[in-house]
Amino acid sequence: MPILWKIFRDKSHLLILEFKLNMDLYPYEEECLVKQILKLLAVGAITTCSRFIAQMLIPACNQDILSPSKFCDNGTMPMILSIYGIFTYTIIASLYLIVRDQLSGNRWVRGMKYGAACSTIWIIYLLEPLPHVKPLERIQYPLANGFAFLVMGIALSLLLTERSFKPKRTVQLRPTSFHIKMIISVAGCFFVGRLIQYLLFDIYSSFFYEPVQTLLWVVVTGICIGLIMRWFEAHITDKCAKRKLLLLGGALFGLNLLLFNFFLPIFFQADLVDLLVRSILDIGAVRLGLLLVLKSDQPARLT
Repeated sequence: MPILWKIFRDKSHLLILEFKLNMDLYPYEEECLVKQILKLLAVGAITTCSRFIAQMLIPACNQDILSPSKFCDNGTMPMILSIYGIFTYTIIASLYLIVRDQLSGNRWVRGMKYGAACSTIWIIYLLEPLPHVKPLERIQYPLANGFAFLVMGIALSLLLTERSFKPKRTVQLRPTSFHIKMIISVAGCFFVGRLIQYLLFDIYSSFFYEPVQTLLWVVVTGICIGLIMRWFEAHITDKCAKRKLLLLGGALFGLNLLLFNFFLPIFFQADLVDLLVRSILDIGAVRLGLLLVLKSDQPARLT
């Protein structure tokens, strides 16, 4: 009995000490969290300002296919665009934390890498052949958004990346066959998903007017998404395929695409159902392509 009492007493002292230590650290952790949120908001605001600057350099272009949104008519568009822009870019900036500690290079390279990856997704979607988009706009808007993500990369490097930091884990060494399999799987599912959207759901597109150009865009876009997902996958430490699928297809691609698509209703009277259908099916197609590869990948078990 004395021995049991001594063990119980020692364990109690350890638990009390651990509780006090956690209570002492809690305000510090809360303070760090608040600082990080403020930094993310700052990145979102800086990126939004840079996008406004780039937009001012694009001359106004009239088009008669889509009507202006109600925000344009009542004059609230700049305010709505600012709020939504800060919200969108802040969310995208927060996704940087998923891969930040695994990226190689100095602080500037790491932030710029992430900005370039996100920028690529936006740019390829801005190049989609749509009836209301004029040829010159396919150059102007990708450049404007590319500039905004360049600024985001710099802001992320400055505010959310440590100066002297060694990555916790470098790129996963995978066989070439795995890379090719992921790219083909994502591109193939994306292609099938887009055909379903064009033929069954009749989404807003130029498919029936410019079928060759549209299908070429689908093929190139699917390959680009596959390459970006492969790059992100190599910098995610989680070995669980289900969680990795959620981070890749749900957050780094899905959330990014969803936020991008809903910029359109701010400018035009867009069909919200059409936007939801194309967003859900694009995200679902990419997630399916990733699932087919991750499910068969031995290091990432479905547990």
